[in-house]
Amino acid sequence: MFSKNLKYYRLKNNLSKKKLAEKIGITSMAISHYEKGSRTPNTQILYISGSIECRCHGFSSHQE
Repeated sequence: MFSKNLKYYRLKNNLSKKKLAEKIGITSMAISHYEKGSRTPNTQILYISGSIECRCHGFSSHQE
């Protein structure tokens, strides 16, 4: 669920993978891995949620 919601909220906020990665200090490849579900972020989820205006629980719950 996290991977789909990450992509959903990133696109909802009109952010490219590169722009989101720059905002939180990771690589765009890391964002790609998170969206594919091949990796799961640890503490970076807090930075991601703040950057795309989403509460952390929004990543694990159903999309609106």
